[in-house]
Amino acid sequence: MTRAEWTKVVARYERSGLSAKAFAAREGISARSLSWWKWKLESDAEAEAEDAAPSGSASTAMSFLELRASHSITTSSSFEVVLAASGHVLRVPSGADLEEMSRLVDALEGALR
Repeated sequence: MTRAEWTKVVARYERSGLSAKAFAAREGISARSLSWWKWKLESDAEAEAEDAAPSGSASTAMSFLELRASHSITTSSSFEVVLAASGHVLRVPSGADLEEMSRLVDALEGALR
């Protein structure tokens, strides 16, 4: 099987709630291969996430990935901030206290480290 096929099999296995042995028997595949591919795909995903993470110390300034208005820019009552490090979205009402927002973002990013 190809990597793409194993990715689908592992996803089905994780959704199944079955043990690796029971799922493999049902699918007619090796439980050892299933376990190895699960490990390999998770390992590769972790490595990709580490490579994508910003480098530097914890005091490195935060960068933002995307800013979207929830309505047209001229009539927007809120906006969204997507945090680059975590992908979390903050919905910010217009008139929000920017110092409070800064503290909130720092707290969220700190909790995710």
